[in-house]
Amino acid sequence: MVSGVTMAKAGINAYTRMLAKKFPHFCINCICPGSVKTDINHNNGLLSIDEGAENPVRLALLPDHGPSGLFFSIDQVIPF
Repeated sequence: MVSGVTMAKAGINAYTRMLAKKFPHFCINCICPGSVKTDINHNNGLLSIDEGAENPVRLALLPDHGPSGLFFSIDQVIPF
């Protein structure tokens, strides 16, 4: 049986690819920042909030014509 989380991740990955194709002048990616210590997981994550924010911020600051339509897990590109 496929979980709801798996289906949601597949959906967001597909939507990212569609948006990247529809808007080629924009850099559109999705990222999983890793297991971040937050209130939602009762601070049981592995990364601090600052550490968890590093890679999403890095992606947000990519130069023009950077990679687009990709899924990143922490700092690595993960194939769909």
